[in-house]
Amino acid sequence: MAKVSKNRILKSKQLRKGLATILTARSPYWLIRLRDPIAGKYVHRSSKERSRLDAIEVAYEFADSFRSKANSEHAKVKATSFEHYAKKLMAMQKGQSKWSEGDNKLLNRSEDGLICYFGKHDVTKITTGMVRDYLTHLDGNRKKPLAHSTKSKHVIIIRKVLTIAVEDGLLNVLPVMPKIKTVDTPRHTFTDREYKRFMKAALECAKRGDKVRGVTITGHHVRMFRFVVHSFLRPTETSQLGWSSDA
Repeated sequence: MAKVSKNRILKSKQLRKGLATILTARSPYWLIRLRDPIAGKYVHRSSKERSRLDAIEVAYEFADSFRSKANSEHAKVKATSFEHYAKKLMAMQKGQSKWSEGDNKLLNRSEDGLICYFGKHDVTKITTGMVRDYLTHLDGNRKKPLAHSTKSKHVIIIRKVLTIAVEDGLLNVLPVMPKIKTVDTPRHTFTDREYKRFMKAALECAKRGDKVRGVTITGHHVRMFRFVVHSFLRPTETSQLGWSSDA
């Protein structure tokens, strides 16, 4: 004769999504089964009740108490959530030259984006420590830590989101953002000798009419090279002439 498992469910009652009462062969008391959305698993507790109706009452009390404790930092209404203000920021910045698609990706990454991590949190409950934990979380998901400049970008966007909450009167002041260590990487420069060699080569290219990426080098380009070096302008993007500069 097959042995009956003591964990076999004899009766069960689904009370609401993620909450149920269960009676097993192990105990005469009804068991409470609650889905913990934060941990992503079920929590089981004995109701200490033999009566199904009494066990249901205890289950509701336990669930309400557990959820309020687990989600104490979450917004009670969506209008005060980080997600609400993040989407508000995206709508405000849409089409702005200083806002890139990469900024939207930092907010919307499915695994460790800002909305995924902070979305349900009430903006008034976000602290310096939570932002620091988020930066640690980012590194924990990668074989190689994020660059300091990328972390700074995350912090800047968090600050922008919370600034809107300040403007709406939900926050009195912004939490202090963690300081990100920056590494000074000065731009590469020509030595006097290298600069003379560069200008000599440019003149020779112009005389021969050499083409670089489909652009014919002329005396105009040679003069522009000299202007860029002496004025400290930085070429940033390609134009029809092959150069564009940014002060």
